[in-house]
Amino acid sequence: MVLTAGEDARRTRTSGLADLLKLLLGLPETTPVHATASFREWGLDEAELDWPPRRGENGGLWLLDTRDRVARQQLARIVAGSSGSLPFHAALILAGTGRPGSAVRKLLRRIRRPGTRRLHPTAVPMHLSAYPQTMVHVLGFEDGLHVPADFVVAPSGQWTGTAYLVTGSPLFERGLWPTISNCLNADRVEVESFQLRIRGAAVVMLRAAGRRFVIRVVPPGPLQEIVARNHHSLIELRRAFNGDQRLLARVPEPAFTEMEGAVALFGESLLEGTLAWKTDRERIAPVVYDRALQFLAALRETTARNTVVTDEILLDLLHEDRRLLESAAFVEPEVRDLLVREFEQAAGQLCGLQLQLYASHGDFGFGNILVDERTGEIRGIIDWDTARLEDLPGIDRVNLEIQIRRSQRSIAAAVEAAWSNRSAHDVLNADGRPETVRALFGLAVCRYVIRSLRYPSVYRMEAAGFRRALEWLARTGR
Repeated sequence: MVLTAGEDARRTRTSGLADLLKLLLGLPETTPVHATASFREWGLDEAELDWPPRRGENGGLWLLDTRDRVARQQLARIVAGSSGSLPFHAALILAGTGRPGSAVRKLLRRIRRPGTRRLHPTAVPMHLSAYPQTMVHVLGFEDGLHVPADFVVAPSGQWTGTAYLVTGSPLFERGLWPTISNCLNADRVEVESFQLRIRGAAVVMLRAAGRRFVIRVVPPGPLQEIVARNHHSLIELRRAFNGDQRLLARVPEPAFTEMEGAVALFGESLLEGTLAWKTDRERIAPVVYDRALQFLAALRETTARNTVVTDEILLDLLHEDRRLLESAAFVEPEVRDLLVREFEQAAGQLCGLQLQLYASHGDFGFGNILVDERTGEIRGIIDWDTARLEDLPGIDRVNLEIQIRRSQRSIAAAVEAAWSNRSAHDVLNADGRPETVRALFGLAVCRYVIRSLRYPSVYRMEAAGFRRALEWLARTGR
């Protein structure tokens, strides 16, 4: 298929959060957006931040944060001049009880940050009473200083923010939803929560046919290839696990992949648990760490293959890293040189050695580990888009050690601490030579840096730290 320049631009553009919400609501891509100022955090442009809409401009997706004064003052604009018909296709209205905490803390927040408190939820529904035909869906979110992008449907009392999603038809029935129901062989689906990801995808947690699933909704663009890789990796990895329940029980099971027009849909089983970084880490972190090492040991034991490393094998193992680096024109020449030098020096140390190659996750850390927040037991490992069926020793272990330390210090300091504390040396010590340990550690750090090149905005935020880490690495252990 040949694309025109305009079509190609549309296919490679990263979708904004409002575009993702339109997809979930079954609204056309061309539906205009009208939003209050706080929704600038969703990546909206100035033309869309034009609340209140001009007289006569009915229709569209309306986004109102009642923390914005203009929304608080003119919420009644929703009903002004109406004759009983909705002036919009859908509206999302954010209210809240204020961030949780003691009365003293709440008072201090009001003094330090005046005007940041959202309207109380009970003040919103009365403005919608003029539309008896509307359907008002209540969502929950964590009420804070930022505009949320994660919502739970039909929330319990634990959520501090309340959002009203106002539509003229039932929620999650139009657009993509018949296709999703059909793929899951279900008469209907019950959406439990959804997340709008700034990288350009929506992630939906739902229940269908007595099971829970995760559905990734990915508009046209480069992210489709990344999510498709995750889906394919799960299929190949589960096959490679040879029935080992220590691994299969903790890795999502692919359910389907489908195209709805140009939008890609990926379904997989939903694993229970809380992301490790969101838990009381001080209390359960030692247990999580221990169980994470047990998972990596099982992954190594089940998929390992002893191999004499040749130039050809090493080139194949590093092919994807080199490809990403060569295609990332935004990487500074100094950083590029440091990475290439690390590759070359590692090749000189590793070629001819017998190494144990085994499967890797590629981004193994507390951000992708689901745990029981009471006990720290691991319930699942998610986001396998960087996985490899065969990889160098220590890739996941070094990544874990860096990420654990990264939460409290700079990237360079985290890399230095992981090396100095010899945290991962046991899995890098393939032949007892310190040169081998250093070469494998260096390649694992390179992978940590290069992984971010898939998301240029993420790399740019961390670029200075990456450079300092690589400069430290170049001076160390040789």
